[in-house]
Amino acid sequence: MMKKLSLYLNTVRYLKVSQIYYRLRKKMGLSCRLSPQATSTFSLSSSDFAESEAWESAQEPYKKGAFFLPELEYDPDVLQRFSTEDLMKNRMVFLHSGAVIDFANEDSCPIWERAEKTPLWNFNLHYFEYLFPILHDYEVTGQEAYLQKSMEWIHSWILWNPCAKKKIGWSSYTISQRLIHWISYYDRVASDLPESFRKEMLSSIREQYAYLSCHLEKDILGNHYFEDLKALLLTSLFLKDSKGFKDALKAFRKECKEEILKDGMHFELSPMYHKIILEGMLRVCHALRIYDRADAGLEAYLQSMLDVAWSLEEGLERLPLFNDGGENVAKSLHALVSTSAKYFKRKPVFQSHLRISGFSIFRRNGWKLIIDAGAPGPAYIPGHAHCDAMSFELFYKGKPILVNCGTYAYQSEQRDFFRSTSAHNTVKINGAEQSQCWGNFRLAKRSQVKVLAVEESSEMDKNIMEMTDYRGQKVKRTIVFGGGAPSTHPSITELPSKMGDASMPETYAAADDPILTVTDEAIPSRKKSKQRKTSLCAYVHMTRECRQTFFSEKAQRGRQAYAPSYGKQDKIQVVKYQGEDRIRMRFYGLADEEESNEEKHIIYRTGCQSGRSGNQE
Repeated sequence: MMKKLSLYLNTVRYLKVSQIYYRLRKKMGLSCRLSPQATSTFSLSSSDFAESEAWESAQEPYKKGAFFLPELEYDPDVLQRFSTEDLMKNRMVFLHSGAVIDFANEDSCPIWERAEKTPLWNFNLHYFEYLFPILHDYEVTGQEAYLQKSMEWIHSWILWNPCAKKKIGWSSYTISQRLIHWISYYDRVASDLPESFRKEMLSSIREQYAYLSCHLEKDILGNHYFEDLKALLLTSLFLKDSKGFKDALKAFRKECKEEILKDGMHFELSPMYHKIILEGMLRVCHALRIYDRADAGLEAYLQSMLDVAWSLEEGLERLPLFNDGGENVAKSLHALVSTSAKYFKRKPVFQSHLRISGFSIFRRNGWKLIIDAGAPGPAYIPGHAHCDAMSFELFYKGKPILVNCGTYAYQSEQRDFFRSTSAHNTVKINGAEQSQCWGNFRLAKRSQVKVLAVEESSEMDKNIMEMTDYRGQKVKRTIVFGGGAPSTHPSITELPSKMGDASMPETYAAADDPILTVTDEAIPSRKKSKQRKTSLCAYVHMTRECRQTFFSEKAQRGRQAYAPSYGKQDKIQVVKYQGEDRIRMRFYGLADEEESNEEKHIIYRTGCQSGRSGNQE
C-alpha cells in the first residue's frame, strides 16, 4: 500500500498544475477548450446541420489539394501494411492482428470495439488510415467497388457511433486522427461521391470537430495535445471556421515551441513519435500555404526536424528503438523526405550530435552507432519513456545487429519488461531499475544522464556519459567506436547455453581491434565513509551471431523478446554480464557465416576479471 502511494506521489509531483486541473474537469464531465472564450463557429447539432446555411457554406469550393498529400497517403510502406484483398472482405488487420467486421449490415451493429483486441488495435480501427490503400486501388483501376467499400465504412461509422454513446470512437485522440484522414479522403474524391453521402460525411466531420474543440487532451498534453491542435487547425480551414482557425493557430504555435527542441527533436525523445510529429508539421505548413497563410515561424521547424529524422534513420532497415516505437505506425523516412523536398524544397542534412535531446550518431565503414544520453522524456509527460539511458544500437549496412528490444504493445503483460533496463543495451547498478516505470504510461522517480565528453577522430569516436538512477546511484559509461570492417575468427569459448549463475571461464581476448568497446565504472557515493563494492549488470542484445569479449565476473547467455514492430515479437540472444565496480564489453564483428554448423554457434570470446583489480586486461 505504501509502495503504491509512493509511486503515485512521485508521479503526480512532476505534473503541471494545469494537467491536474483538466483531469478533474474531465472527471466531472466539464469541457476542456483552448480557452474559456474559445468557441467554434458551428454550434448546431449534426442533424440540424444538413438543413442549415452551414451546409450551403460547406458546399463552397475549398482549396483542393490542401489536405491530400499523395507522398504521405500513398506511402508504399503504409500501403503494404494492408491487403486490399482483405480490406474488400472487411478483414481489418492492425499491428499483426486481424478481425472480420460486417460493416454493411444496417440491421445489427458492427462491433466497432472488439473486446478481444487491445485498445490500440481498436484505436486503429477508428483512425481510418486504411481508407488510402482502397483509394489508391480505386484510382489505379477505376473500379467503383473500391470507392463503394470506402463509403460503406464511413457510413457504418456514422450510423453506429453516435456522439451520445461517447465510446472509443469519440476519444479525442481517435477523433484527431480520423478527422485528418477523412478530410484528406474528401479532398481527393469529393467529386466522385454522391451528394447525399457528401452531406452525411460533412455533417459528421463538423460534429466531430465541434466535439473535439470542447474535449482537448490538456490533462495529457505532449503528442496527444499536438494531434488535437493539428486536427482543429486543419479542420477549421476545411470548414472555413475563421474564429476556430485563429484560436487553433495561436495554440498550435505555442505548443510547437514547447514540444520541438532546439536541436529539432520532438521532446518525448522517441524516433517514431518524432516522425509522426514531423508529418503533422508538413501537413499544417502545406495547408497554410495553399490557403495563402504561409507561416514562416512554423516552417522554420521543418529543417531541423527533417535533419533529426534523417540522421537517426538514414541508411537503416528500420527506425531506431529508443523509448516507445515500432516499424508499423509512422510514415516512412522516404515519404517524409519526399514531401519536404517537393513542397518546401528542403533536403536533410546529417547531424552527428543532437545536443539537447542527447543522441549521438556515428558512422564508419558501413557501421552506424546510435547512443542515447538523453533524459527519459519531458518531466510532465514521460508515458512513452523507457529505462534506456546510455543505451545504444549498432547497425551494419542498415541491418540491426546490437539492439534495444522495442515496445510490442501498450496494454500487455509484457509492457513492464519492454520498458525495463534489461530490455535495452545498458547497465543496472546494484540490481536497481534506472527509473520507476509503472502502469502502462507512468513514471515515478527517474534517472538523470549527462554527457561528460564526446571525442571524434579519424581513428575512433568516444562518448563518455554519467547516469544517476532513481536511487541516486551513479555509473560512468564510456563507449569507444572504432568501426572496422567486419572480420571473422575462430571462436574460443562458448557461453553457458542458459541464463544462470555459472561464472565465465577465464580466457584471452581477440587479437584484432574491436569495433565497439563499452566500459561501465561505478561512481562511489560521497555519503558513505566505507564504500562497499558496487554491483554492475549490463545487457547486450544481438540479432546476429557476433564475436564479443566480456571482462566481467559473470556473463550468461539467454533468449529474450524482441519487437521491432508493434504486435509481433521474436526471440533474440541476450548476454547479461556483471561484476563489481567496473565491467567491459568488446564487440569485434559478425560471426563467420561460412562456418560449419558445428562451429557456428560458438561465437564469443570471453575474458574475466576478479572485480578486485583495476586492471581488466
